Amino acid sequence: AGAGLLVTSMFGPSLNANTGDWSVGCSGHWFEDGEIAYPVTEITVAGNLIDIYGRLIPGSDLEIRRSANAPSILVDALSIAGK
Repeated sequence: AGAGLLVTSMFGPSLNANTGDWSVGCSGHWFEDGEIAYPVTEITVAGNLIDIYGRLIPGSDLEIRRSANAPSILVDALSIAGK
């Protein structure tokens, strides 16, 4: 099971179109051993789009919501900063 972050909202994205480096402010829930451990707010998640595209694992939980529709995705080894 391990540990991970479930992002439930994002704000203030930044992208360097030349390098693919990006970062975004997030809030959500931290998981440990497959269970929600605690909520997280005002953290930053960052990575490189070129690296991430090869590691995306789509979920099977697509929900149709207006004009933007996508399942959850799993991405390993992103940088997380904050409390």
